[in-house]
Amino acid sequence: ACWEAPSVEFSPAPGETVLLYTDGLLRRTGDAMDRAFARLHSAAASVPKSDRHDPAAVADHVLRTMLPDGLDRSDS
Repeated sequence: ACWEAPSVEFSPAPGETVLLYTDGLLRRTGDAMDRAFARLHSAAASVPKSDRHDPAAVADHVLRTMLPDGLDRSDS
């Protein structure tokens, strides 16, 4: 079976940040999906203002917040 993802168009305003993620990040937390998504939202909202201009710093902050024990790469 073939599944096609829906198309979405959006235009973020200057200064806004778009965070792309996969369900794999949410699943790695071990929480229910709604709780994991709430944690993701909280992690993204808590990025220090001084780091918000730096995509790598944003990603690092979100990953450290979501997965404080680090990435388990044993399944890669």
